[in-house]
Amino acid sequence: MDGGKYKPYTAKRWTEIPMPKTIEGAARKEYTPEEKRQNERDMERIMRKLGVLKPDERIENGKVVKS
Repeated sequence: MDGGKYKPYTAKRWTEIPMPKTIEGAARKEYTPEEKRQNERDMERIMRKLGVLKPDERIENGKVVKS
């Protein structure tokens, strides 16, 4: 090392803030309204099976709401 001149973790890879990137193409899919409803029903069934949803709760527009 250089004696007192060396400073660890000063390289750009340690100090720059990572920025997320959106990947376009095959990874992104638009769902039809029927597919969205089916996905919500499936998620509700799974959450009930795991005990996350109570009997008086349901999923509506991606959020849990009480009936």
